[in-house]
Amino acid sequence: MHTPPRPLIIDGPKGAIVHADGPALRIDVFDRASTRFPLRTLSRVISAPGVEWKDLAIRACLSVGIPILFRDEQGNCLGYMLHTQRERHDLYERLSILVTRTDGSQHYQDWKDAALRRAHLKFVHLIDHHLQDLRPATVIKAFENIWIQCGGTENELATLRTLVTGIAVSWIADHSIPEEVEGIDARYPFLIDISELLFWHLMVFWRFERPKWANPQQLASWLWKHDENLKNQAYELVWLLICAMEGW
Repeated sequence: MHTPPRPLIIDGPKGAIVHADGPALRIDVFDRASTRFPLRTLSRVISAPGVEWKDLAIRACLSVGIPILFRDEQGNCLGYMLHTQRERHDLYERLSILVTRTDGSQHYQDWKDAALRRAHLKFVHLIDHHLQDLRPATVIKAFENIWIQCGGTENELATLRTLVTGIAVSWIADHSIPEEVEGIDARYPFLIDISELLFWHLMVFWRFERPKWANPQQLASWLWKHDENLKNQAYELVWLLICAMEGW
């Protein structure tokens, strides 16, 4: 039975070195046995601070379309690397035409605001929280309070957001959308907006399941269960954007 590729979290001690080792990545840490991860088993890689990447290891990932994300000490996403020399997908072609129209900016903003409001309302309804003020900042604050009450930390929350960004980046890679589409221009921070919407979609599962984790790898394992669901949600969100812009 084929096992779907999974994210790899490199969260070991500082001094870890990532090498290319044939069709695999090899991680060396002083005084420890090397670990080897076949590229075919990886969907993306999230790298902690202090991990050294050899050039051939980066090339090995990018050559087969595996994104690499880098996070800081607090768990925040510093940036990512993604192979961009792919054929353009129909989603990109249609989106790039629509956003260049004179009303493209307004349609994009309306889509984002409506999608975020729906996500916030769904979460508020789920937690049965009688919020009178449903502005994004208020909903986010209410969520953060619940997160802390459930034992979550700021570092875990930042790491979770980075992992969700990884799903968004993987979805972009899966659909062969060139990297420049993610920010079509300053008005359209596509990757940031999709990541935020997917995060709120995921929080519905978090609230129901109340998962516990002791490290980023366990957090990623829980998130992996919802990987396909979130990618399907990304596809649906983008089609809603296209439909809104085309006036359906």
